[in-house]
Amino acid sequence: MKRPAKIALHLAVGIAAFLMVPAVVRHGSAARPPNGAARGGLPEEKSSVSRAAAVTPGMKAADYQAAWDAVPAMGWDKEKRIEWQIRLLKEWAAVDLEGALSAAFAETRTRNGYRVIGETFVFHRAFSEVFVDRSEDVMKLIGGRKLGILESSLLLEAWTTTLLARDKNLYLTYLNSLDGDDFQKAVSSAASEADKDTLAKLLDAISAKSAAGLALDGMDRQLEGVAKAFSENELIERLRASEGAMAGLYTTLLASNYAGGARSATSAEVDARIDSLSEDQRGPFARALLNANSGNAELLQTALEHLVDHEQWQLLDRGETSRAVVAMREKADPVVLAEWAVSLPPRQETSEMFHRGVEPYIRKSPEEAWGWIQNMEEGYWRDRALAEYSQVNLHVFNDPEKSAAALRQIRDPEFLKVAQGWRKGWEVRQGK
Repeated sequence: MKRPAKIALHLAVGIAAFLMVPAVVRHGSAARPPNGAARGGLPEEKSSVSRAAAVTPGMKAADYQAAWDAVPAMGWDKEKRIEWQIRLLKEWAAVDLEGALSAAFAETRTRNGYRVIGETFVFHRAFSEVFVDRSEDVMKLIGGRKLGILESSLLLEAWTTTLLARDKNLYLTYLNSLDGDDFQKAVSSAASEADKDTLAKLLDAISAKSAAGLALDGMDRQLEGVAKAFSENELIERLRASEGAMAGLYTTLLASNYAGGARSATSAEVDARIDSLSEDQRGPFARALLNANSGNAELLQTALEHLVDHEQWQLLDRGETSRAVVAMREKADPVVLAEWAVSLPPRQETSEMFHRGVEPYIRKSPEEAWGWIQNMEEGYWRDRALAEYSQVNLHVFNDPEKSAAALRQIRDPEFLKVAQGWRKGWEVRQGK
């Protein structure tokens, strides 16, 4: 067995060969000629040797790997180590791009000998020239997932941010050649970096992909932040010219744009904005407002009321309506909110809104809320208010007697079974 000292010496052979080359050779770079056009509209690729850094004479892929492995034995501080590694990676990429990237990602995802989930690419700048000069090779590595799933995603993100800064047209050209998850990742990575002109072209590219059959699931949320780059009128114009999934995307962007400037909008103003759209766009827009970040309880209430008043039950998502009413009750008077909840049509689609609307009143003033419930007309909402009263007394006040008193007043036998089941769950957790 080799002694540790001999092993370190063996690994240092590569690093020594690299360090002994004159600095002017190691760090020199040739000027990059302008991109040419190649078949299929993609830019002409340079030679297999990147112009980002001259290659040290005699160094092969294995030598660069040995030099990389020898780094720990050099005893450098972090700053010097990373700077040297970046210079090494620039040369290594010219000889073996996949090997250089693999080493860089392995280092990115390891800290003190432990493997971690890498969220950034530490050695991004070592490959900035490669991303521009050899995009075709980079795309092949990404598409083939040769570096791993997470690594390929991080590589695509790094490639996107580099090209947006260096060559937007090249980015857009390659974007059109991507499909599926890679296309969506390249788009989402660009969303926060691109200027308005590039964002407009980005939206056009998405539209073309959507027309070709690409599913846009989740992309509306990924791109919500770009809405502020456009005016409401610009987004409305795009919305009116779109259909299907793209209409849904522009509806989300328009809602985000409007909500951002409507933090003090009145109910009448929100209604006016909804009514300004074509009839088939009003419901989806009202629903999108429920998910937009407005901080305006009146806006949320108006959007909900639009959907309810127009009986657009298919647009009432349980999670979305629940979050909206929770946001409303942060600023609403509990009594006013409870009265609003009782005014809703008694339907399964509105039950979650009723639950979120009545609960704060019972929590804050249980005795007063009990009297309020006693004065309600018998029927759908009174039974559900009694069930809410039962639940709050169990989970908040730990009062099973008042819970039982409320359950005894429920008239619908089928719903009573449901409410008793909720109580049974509490009893099981209490060990009763």
